[in-house]
Amino acid sequence: MNYAIKNKKLSILEIIIAQTPTQVLQEVDENKNSLLHIAINNNCGTEIIETLLNLDLSPDQKNFEGKTPI
Repeated sequence: MNYAIKNKKLSILEIIIAQTPTQVLQEVDENKNSLLHIAINNNCGTEIIETLLNLDLSPDQKNFEGKTPI
């Protein structure tokens, strides 16, 4: 999933999302970065950001640095 986000592959991301349980989509990495953090940090377009927000991922979730994705 990170590959699809970092490489801005919306079609691949949508396929992965369709096959991934919601709980897994809400997990964070070792730095407590959510998928939204990763997308924003990689300057993904609005389509990917909107896709992730439609998963009910919190734009207020803080990572280890105390930063929110948006």
